[in-house]
Amino acid sequence: MKRFLVVSDIHAISEELKDLPDGRGYFGSAGSEFEIEGRTRRKNRILAISDCLKNEELEIDALICLGDLAHQAKKLVFLQVWRDLHEMAETLAIPVVVGVTGNHDIASRVEDFRAAADRIEFLKQVNPQFPSSDESFNSAYREHGVASMELDGCILVAIDTCRLHGLGKDDNTSAQIWSVGFLTDDMIDRVITAIEDSTSTHAVVLMHHHPRKVDEIEDTDYDEIPSGCELLRRLSASSKNCVVLHGHKHMVNLRRRDTDANHPPLLSAASLAAYACRERSRNYSNQFHVLEIDTSVQDKAQGTVLSWEWGSFRWEKSKKHAMPHKVRFGPIPSLDQIEKAVAELGILTSMNQAKLFEAVPDIKFLDLDEINELNERLKPTGIEILLRQSEIGGAIKQEEEQ
Repeated sequence: MKRFLVVSDIHAISEELKDLPDGRGYFGSAGSEFEIEGRTRRKNRILAISDCLKNEELEIDALICLGDLAHQAKKLVFLQVWRDLHEMAETLAIPVVVGVTGNHDIASRVEDFRAAADRIEFLKQVNPQFPSSDESFNSAYREHGVASMELDGCILVAIDTCRLHGLGKDDNTSAQIWSVGFLTDDMIDRVITAIEDSTSTHAVVLMHHHPRKVDEIEDTDYDEIPSGCELLRRLSASSKNCVVLHGHKHMVNLRRRDTDANHPPLLSAASLAAYACRERSRNYSNQFHVLEIDTSVQDKAQGTVLSWEWGSFRWEKSKKHAMPHKVRFGPIPSLDQIEKAVAELGILTSMNQAKLFEAVPDIKFLDLDEINELNERLKPTGIEILLRQSEIGGAIKQEEEQ
Protein backbone atom coordinates (compact mmCIF):
# COMPACT_ATOMS: atom_id res chain seq x y z
CA MET A 1 0.00 0.00 0.00
CA LYS A 2 1.22 3.48 -0.91
CA ARG A 3 -0.30 6.56 0.69
CA PHE A 4 -0.05 10.17 -0.43
CA LEU A 5 -1.31 13.22 1.42
CA VAL A 6 -2.69 15.55 -1.25
CA VAL A 7 -3.26 19.30 -0.83
CA SER A 8 -4.02 21.77 -3.59
CA ASP A 9 -4.86 25.40 -4.29
CA ILE A 10 -4.11 26.71 -0.81
CA HIS A 11 -4.35 30.38 -1.86
CA ALA A 12 -2.95 31.60 1.45
CA ILE A 13 -2.87 35.35 2.02
CA SER A 14 -1.19 37.81 4.34
CA GLU A 15 -3.26 40.10 6.55
CA GLU A 16 -0.61 42.80 6.13
CA LEU A 17 -1.09 42.88 2.35
CA LYS A 18 -4.89 43.08 2.26
CA ASP A 19 -5.15 46.86 2.65
CA LEU A 20 -2.20 47.86 0.45
CA PRO A 21 -2.85 49.48 -2.96
CA ASP A 22 -3.09 47.24 -6.05
CA GLY A 23 0.33 46.16 -7.24
CA ARG A 24 1.60 45.81 -3.69
CA GLY A 25 -1.47 44.25 -2.12
CA TYR A 26 -4.26 42.11 -3.60
CA PHE A 27 -6.19 42.88 -6.73
CA GLY A 28 -9.88 42.21 -6.17
CA SER A 29 -10.88 39.70 -3.51
CA ALA A 30 -8.33 38.26 -1.08
CA GLY A 31 -8.89 34.74 -2.37
CA SER A 32 -9.22 32.94 0.96
CA GLU A 33 -9.50 33.47 4.69
CA PHE A 34 -6.32 31.49 5.41
CA GLU A 35 -3.88 34.13 6.69
CA ILE A 36 -0.30 33.03 7.28
CA GLU A 37 -0.10 35.19 10.41
CA GLY A 38 -2.44 32.75 12.16
CA ARG A 39 -0.15 30.25 13.88
CA THR A 40 -2.69 28.25 15.87
CA ARG A 41 -4.31 25.01 14.71
CA ARG A 42 -7.70 26.78 14.64
CA LYS A 43 -6.46 29.34 12.13
CA ASN A 44 -3.70 27.58 10.19
CA ARG A 45 -5.29 24.92 8.01
CA ILE A 46 -1.98 23.29 7.14
CA LEU A 47 -0.85 22.84 10.72
CA ALA A 48 -4.34 21.65 11.64
CA ILE A 49 -3.89 18.64 9.34
CA SER A 50 -1.37 17.26 11.86
CA ASP A 51 -4.02 17.22 14.59
CA CYS A 52 -6.56 15.66 12.25
CA LEU A 53 -4.34 12.78 11.11
CA LYS A 54 -2.30 12.07 14.25
CA ASN A 55 -4.81 9.48 15.50
CA GLU A 56 -5.55 7.91 12.11
CA GLU A 57 -2.45 5.67 12.20
CA LEU A 58 -1.75 6.21 8.51
CA GLU A 59 1.80 5.67 7.31
CA ILE A 60 2.09 8.26 4.55
CA ASP A 61 4.84 7.94 1.93
CA ALA A 62 4.77 11.45 0.45
CA LEU A 63 3.09 14.83 0.74
CA ILE A 64 1.96 16.16 -2.64
CA CYS A 65 1.08 19.82 -3.23
CA LEU A 66 -0.62 20.56 -6.55
CA GLY A 67 0.18 24.27 -6.70
CA ASP A 68 -1.23 27.73 -5.96
CA LEU A 69 0.35 27.93 -2.52
CA ALA A 70 0.06 31.73 -2.31
CA HIS A 71 -2.76 33.86 -3.68
CA GLN A 72 -1.65 36.20 -6.48
CA ALA A 73 2.01 35.14 -6.34
CA LYS A 74 3.05 36.84 -3.09
CA LYS A 75 6.60 35.68 -2.36
CA LEU A 76 6.70 35.86 1.44
CA VAL A 77 3.37 34.06 1.67
CA PHE A 78 4.67 31.32 -0.63
CA LEU A 79 7.76 30.88 1.56
CA GLN A 80 5.72 30.56 4.75
CA VAL A 81 3.26 28.07 3.24
CA TRP A 82 6.07 25.92 1.80
CA ARG A 83 7.75 25.87 5.22
CA ASP A 84 4.45 25.05 6.96
CA LEU A 85 3.98 22.09 4.61
CA HIS A 86 7.41 20.78 5.56
CA GLU A 87 6.73 21.30 9.27
CA MET A 88 3.48 19.39 8.97
CA ALA A 89 5.23 16.60 7.04
CA GLU A 90 7.88 16.36 9.75
CA THR A 91 5.22 16.15 12.47
CA LEU A 92 3.47 13.32 10.61
CA ALA A 93 6.78 11.56 9.75
CA ILE A 94 6.20 11.96 6.02
CA PRO A 95 9.63 11.46 4.40
CA VAL A 96 9.01 13.13 1.00
CA VAL A 97 7.49 16.48 0.04
CA VAL A 98 6.83 17.17 -3.65
CA GLY A 99 5.10 20.15 -5.25
CA VAL A 100 4.22 21.44 -8.67
CA THR A 101 3.94 25.07 -9.73
CA GLY A 102 0.52 26.72 -9.90
CA ASN A 103 -0.36 29.79 -11.94
CA HIS A 104 -0.83 31.81 -8.72
CA ASP A 105 2.72 30.91 -7.72
CA ILE A 106 3.98 32.82 -10.79
CA ALA A 107 1.34 35.02 -12.41
CA SER A 108 -2.39 35.02 -11.77
CA ARG A 109 -3.36 38.04 -13.92
CA VAL A 110 -2.22 39.57 -17.20
CA GLU A 111 -0.91 42.51 -15.17
CA ASP A 112 1.50 40.17 -13.38
CA PHE A 113 3.12 38.68 -16.47
CA ARG A 114 5.88 41.25 -16.76
CA ALA A 115 7.22 40.19 -13.35
CA ALA A 116 6.69 36.46 -13.92
CA ALA A 117 10.28 35.75 -15.01
CA ASP A 118 11.48 37.21 -11.72
CA ARG A 119 9.13 34.91 -9.81
CA ILE A 120 10.37 31.88 -11.73
CA GLU A 121 13.92 32.74 -10.63
CA PHE A 122 12.63 33.23 -7.09
CA LEU A 123 11.27 29.66 -7.00
CA LYS A 124 14.77 28.36 -7.75
CA GLN A 125 16.10 30.02 -4.58
CA VAL A 126 13.38 28.85 -2.17
CA ASN A 127 14.41 27.11 1.05
CA PRO A 128 13.39 24.31 1.58
CA GLN A 129 14.08 23.58 -2.07
CA PHE A 130 11.15 23.65 -4.48
CA PRO A 131 9.62 21.51 -5.88
CA SER A 132 11.45 18.83 -3.86
CA SER A 133 14.62 18.17 -1.86
CA ASP A 134 16.01 16.00 -4.69
CA GLU A 135 18.48 17.94 -6.86
CA SER A 136 18.16 15.70 -9.93
CA PHE A 137 14.36 15.86 -9.73
CA ASN A 138 14.46 19.66 -9.49
CA SER A 139 16.92 19.95 -12.37
CA ALA A 140 14.72 17.87 -14.69
CA TYR A 141 11.60 19.75 -13.60
CA ARG A 142 13.19 23.12 -14.43
CA GLU A 143 14.87 22.05 -17.66
CA HIS A 144 12.19 19.88 -19.24
CA GLY A 145 9.01 20.51 -17.24
CA VAL A 146 8.84 16.80 -16.32
CA ALA A 147 10.53 15.06 -13.38
CA SER A 148 10.16 11.64 -11.79
CA MET A 149 10.94 10.00 -8.46
CA GLU A 150 10.82 6.32 -7.43
CA LEU A 151 9.06 5.43 -4.17
CA ASP A 152 9.43 1.65 -3.82
CA GLY A 153 6.82 0.20 -6.15
CA CYS A 154 5.36 3.52 -7.27
CA ILE A 155 6.83 6.28 -9.45
CA LEU A 156 5.84 9.93 -9.00
CA VAL A 157 5.90 12.01 -12.18
CA ALA A 158 5.51 15.79 -11.86
CA ILE A 159 4.55 18.00 -14.82
CA ASP A 160 5.10 21.77 -14.77
CA THR A 161 2.10 23.09 -16.73
CA CYS A 162 3.07 26.67 -15.74
CA ARG A 163 6.62 26.71 -17.08
CA LEU A 164 5.91 29.32 -19.79
CA HIS A 165 3.88 31.69 -17.63
CA GLY A 166 4.91 35.25 -18.38
CA LEU A 167 7.33 34.26 -21.13
CA GLY A 168 5.08 34.90 -24.15
CA LYS A 169 5.87 37.55 -26.74
CA ASP A 170 3.00 39.73 -25.54
CA ASP A 171 0.35 39.85 -22.87
CA ASN A 172 -2.22 38.14 -25.11
CA THR A 173 0.06 35.16 -25.78
CA SER A 174 0.86 34.90 -22.07
CA ALA A 175 -2.82 35.08 -21.17
CA GLN A 176 -3.60 32.14 -23.45
CA ILE A 177 -0.92 30.03 -21.79
CA TRP A 178 -2.06 31.15 -18.34
CA SER A 179 -5.64 30.13 -19.08
CA VAL A 180 -4.98 26.57 -20.22
CA GLY A 181 -1.59 25.51 -18.96
CA PHE A 182 1.30 24.20 -21.03
CA LEU A 183 1.92 20.63 -22.17
CA THR A 184 3.88 19.72 -25.30
CA ASP A 185 4.24 16.44 -27.18
CA ASP A 186 7.85 16.28 -25.95
CA MET A 187 6.68 16.61 -22.33
CA ILE A 188 4.14 13.82 -22.86
CA ASP A 189 6.88 11.64 -24.37
CA ARG A 190 9.06 12.28 -21.30
CA VAL A 191 6.21 11.31 -18.96
CA ILE A 192 5.60 8.03 -20.79
CA THR A 193 9.32 7.24 -21.04
CA ALA A 194 9.80 7.78 -17.31
CA ILE A 195 6.87 5.50 -16.54
CA GLU A 196 7.83 2.74 -18.97
CA ASP A 197 11.50 2.78 -17.86
CA SER A 198 10.48 2.46 -14.22
CA THR A 199 10.59 -0.88 -12.40
CA SER A 200 7.48 0.21 -10.47
CA THR A 201 4.09 -1.22 -11.36
CA HIS A 202 2.18 1.94 -10.41
CA ALA A 203 2.54 5.60 -11.37
CA VAL A 204 1.09 8.80 -9.90
CA VAL A 205 1.14 11.76 -12.30
CA LEU A 206 0.71 15.22 -10.79
CA MET A 207 0.12 18.61 -12.39
CA HIS A 208 -1.63 21.87 -11.63
CA HIS A 209 -3.89 22.43 -14.65
CA HIS A 210 -6.65 19.97 -15.52
CA PRO A 211 -6.07 17.68 -18.52
CA ARG A 212 -9.79 17.43 -19.30
CA LYS A 213 -12.99 19.24 -18.40
CA VAL A 214 -14.04 18.75 -14.79
CA ASP A 215 -17.46 17.11 -14.42
CA GLU A 216 -20.40 19.30 -13.44
CA ILE A 217 -18.39 22.49 -13.67
CA GLU A 218 -20.55 25.60 -14.05
CA ASP A 219 -18.04 27.79 -15.85
CA THR A 220 -18.00 29.92 -18.97
CA ASP A 221 -14.42 28.90 -19.78
CA TYR A 222 -13.74 25.20 -20.23
CA ASP A 223 -10.00 25.71 -20.25
CA GLU A 224 -8.57 22.23 -20.01
CA ILE A 225 -5.08 21.67 -21.44
CA PRO A 226 -5.50 21.21 -25.23
CA SER A 227 -3.24 18.14 -25.29
CA GLY A 228 -4.50 16.82 -21.95
CA CYS A 229 -6.67 14.09 -23.43
CA GLU A 230 -3.69 12.82 -25.46
CA LEU A 231 -1.69 12.55 -22.23
CA LEU A 232 -4.51 10.60 -20.58
CA ARG A 233 -4.88 8.33 -23.63
CA ARG A 234 -1.19 7.44 -23.59
CA LEU A 235 -1.20 6.88 -19.84
CA SER A 236 -4.19 4.57 -20.23
CA ALA A 237 -2.33 2.65 -22.97
CA SER A 238 0.88 2.34 -20.96
CA SER A 239 1.99 -0.88 -19.29
CA LYS A 240 1.75 0.64 -15.80
CA ASN A 241 -1.20 1.33 -13.51
CA CYS A 242 -1.56 5.12 -13.51
CA VAL A 243 -3.45 7.63 -11.38
CA VAL A 244 -3.57 11.35 -12.30
CA LEU A 245 -3.91 14.24 -9.83
CA HIS A 246 -4.57 17.89 -10.64
CA GLY A 247 -5.87 21.07 -9.04
CA HIS A 248 -6.55 24.56 -10.50
CA LYS A 249 -10.37 24.55 -10.74
CA HIS A 250 -11.04 24.09 -6.98
CA MET A 251 -13.61 21.47 -7.94
CA VAL A 252 -13.48 18.14 -6.14
CA ASN A 253 -14.15 15.07 -8.25
CA LEU A 254 -12.86 11.53 -8.73
CA ARG A 255 -13.34 10.22 -12.24
CA ARG A 256 -12.79 6.51 -12.26
CA ARG A 257 -10.82 4.65 -14.90
CA ASP A 258 -12.70 4.85 -18.18
CA THR A 259 -11.69 2.70 -21.15
CA ASP A 260 -14.10 4.46 -23.52
CA ALA A 261 -12.73 7.92 -22.69
CA ASN A 262 -9.16 6.57 -22.51
CA HIS A 263 -8.21 7.88 -19.10
CA PRO A 264 -6.92 6.41 -15.84
CA PRO A 265 -8.44 7.36 -12.45
CA LEU A 266 -8.40 11.17 -12.36
CA LEU A 267 -8.63 13.15 -9.11
CA SER A 268 -9.57 16.81 -9.35
CA ALA A 269 -8.42 17.89 -5.90
CA ALA A 270 -10.37 20.38 -3.84
CA SER A 271 -8.96 23.70 -2.74
CA LEU A 272 -7.54 23.73 0.76
CA ALA A 273 -8.79 27.22 1.61
CA ALA A 274 -9.92 29.30 -1.39
CA TYR A 275 -13.34 30.94 -1.48
CA ALA A 276 -15.83 29.42 -3.89
CA CYS A 277 -16.23 31.31 -7.17
CA ARG A 278 -19.85 32.25 -7.76
CA GLU A 279 -20.12 30.15 -10.91
CA ARG A 280 -18.40 27.14 -9.29
CA SER A 281 -20.39 26.59 -6.09
CA ARG A 282 -21.36 23.05 -7.08
CA ASN A 283 -18.89 20.28 -6.20
CA TYR A 284 -16.94 22.80 -4.13
CA SER A 285 -15.57 22.43 -0.63
CA ASN A 286 -12.32 23.08 1.22
CA GLN A 287 -10.74 19.64 1.54
CA PHE A 288 -7.53 17.69 1.69
CA HIS A 289 -7.14 14.05 0.69
CA VAL A 290 -5.19 10.90 1.42
CA LEU A 291 -4.75 8.79 -1.70
CA GLU A 292 -4.23 5.08 -0.99
CA ILE A 293 -3.01 2.86 -3.83
CA ASP A 294 -3.07 -0.90 -3.40
CA THR A 295 0.23 -1.80 -5.06
CA SER A 296 -0.39 -5.51 -4.40
CA VAL A 297 -2.93 -5.41 -7.25
CA GLN A 298 -0.70 -5.69 -10.30
CA ASP A 299 -3.14 -5.45 -13.20
CA LYS A 300 -5.07 -2.24 -12.41
CA ALA A 301 -4.98 0.98 -10.44
CA GLN A 302 -7.04 0.24 -7.36
CA GLY A 303 -7.36 2.08 -4.10
CA THR A 304 -9.17 4.65 -2.00
CA VAL A 305 -9.41 8.42 -1.64
CA LEU A 306 -10.02 9.58 1.93
CA SER A 307 -11.19 13.20 2.25
CA TRP A 308 -11.57 15.68 5.10
CA GLU A 309 -13.37 19.06 4.91
CA TRP A 310 -12.86 22.26 6.88
CA GLY A 311 -15.58 23.13 9.36
CA SER A 312 -15.82 24.78 12.79
CA PHE A 313 -12.10 25.66 12.74
CA ARG A 314 -10.99 22.05 12.30
CA TRP A 315 -10.81 19.25 9.77
CA GLU A 316 -13.67 16.74 9.81
CA LYS A 317 -14.39 13.64 7.75
CA SER A 318 -16.12 14.83 4.61
CA LYS A 319 -19.84 14.38 4.15
CA LYS A 320 -19.97 16.11 0.78
CA HIS A 321 -21.87 14.25 -1.91
CA ALA A 322 -19.24 15.10 -4.54
CA MET A 323 -16.43 13.68 -2.40
CA PRO A 324 -17.47 11.88 0.79
CA HIS A 325 -14.87 10.67 3.26
CA LYS A 326 -14.16 7.37 1.51
CA VAL A 327 -14.33 6.82 -2.25
CA ARG A 328 -12.89 3.73 -3.90
CA PHE A 329 -11.54 3.32 -7.42
CA GLY A 330 -10.65 0.14 -9.27
CA PRO A 331 -12.66 -2.15 -11.54
CA ILE A 332 -15.29 -0.48 -13.71
CA PRO A 333 -18.48 -1.65 -11.98
CA SER A 334 -21.37 -3.12 -13.96
CA LEU A 335 -24.62 -2.09 -12.30
CA ASP A 336 -26.49 -4.89 -14.11
CA GLN A 337 -24.15 -7.58 -12.79
CA ILE A 338 -24.11 -6.12 -9.28
CA GLU A 339 -27.92 -5.93 -9.21
CA LYS A 340 -28.16 -9.58 -10.23
CA ALA A 341 -25.55 -10.68 -7.66
CA VAL A 342 -27.20 -8.78 -4.78
CA ALA A 343 -30.68 -10.06 -5.70
CA GLU A 344 -29.37 -13.64 -5.52
CA LEU A 345 -27.74 -13.26 -2.09
CA GLY A 346 -30.67 -14.78 -0.23
CA ILE A 347 -30.58 -12.24 2.61
CA LEU A 348 -33.05 -13.14 5.35
CA THR A 349 -32.67 -10.06 7.56
CA SER A 350 -29.36 -8.24 7.22
CA MET A 351 -25.78 -8.55 6.01
CA ASN A 352 -22.88 -6.50 7.34
CA GLN A 353 -20.38 -4.66 5.17
CA ALA A 354 -17.63 -7.28 5.31
CA LYS A 355 -19.90 -10.12 4.17
CA LEU A 356 -21.52 -7.96 1.50
CA PHE A 357 -18.14 -6.98 0.05
CA GLU A 358 -16.99 -10.61 0.17
CA ALA A 359 -20.08 -11.78 -1.68
CA VAL A 360 -20.19 -8.92 -4.21
CA PRO A 361 -16.67 -7.38 -4.35
CA ASP A 362 -17.39 -4.83 -7.08
CA ILE A 363 -20.18 -3.18 -5.09
CA LYS A 364 -17.57 -1.26 -3.08
CA PHE A 365 -16.62 0.68 -6.22
CA LEU A 366 -20.09 2.19 -6.79
CA ASP A 367 -20.52 5.91 -6.17
CA LEU A 368 -23.44 7.37 -4.21
CA ASP A 369 -25.59 8.04 -7.27
CA GLU A 370 -25.09 4.46 -8.47
CA ILE A 371 -26.01 3.09 -5.03
CA ASN A 372 -29.23 5.10 -5.10
CA GLU A 373 -30.01 3.73 -8.55
CA LEU A 374 -29.20 0.20 -7.36
CA ASN A 375 -31.62 0.56 -4.47
CA GLU A 376 -34.34 1.67 -6.87
CA ARG A 377 -33.72 -1.44 -8.97
CA LEU A 378 -33.74 -3.67 -5.88
CA LYS A 379 -37.08 -2.45 -4.50
CA PRO A 380 -39.06 -5.44 -5.90
CA THR A 381 -36.71 -7.80 -4.02
CA GLY A 382 -37.08 -5.98 -0.70
CA ILE A 383 -33.29 -5.62 -0.43
CA GLU A 384 -31.77 -2.24 0.40
CA ILE A 385 -28.11 -1.23 0.47
CA LEU A 386 -27.54 0.77 3.66
CA LEU A 387 -25.33 3.86 3.83
CA ARG A 388 -23.51 5.11 6.90
CA GLN A 389 -21.72 8.47 6.57
CA SER A 390 -21.88 8.23 2.77
CA GLU A 391 -20.29 4.75 2.76
CA ILE A 392 -21.86 1.34 2.23
CA GLY A 393 -22.60 -0.10 5.66
CA GLY A 394 -24.28 -3.33 4.62
CA ALA A 395 -27.60 -4.63 3.28
CA ILE A 396 -31.01 -5.31 4.78
CA LYS A 397 -34.00 -7.38 3.67
CA GLN A 398 -37.20 -5.46 4.26
CA GLU A 399 -40.19 -7.43 5.47
CA GLU A 400 -42.87 -7.80 2.85
CA GLU A 401 -46.09 -5.95 3.56
CA GLN A 402 -48.97 -8.23 4.38
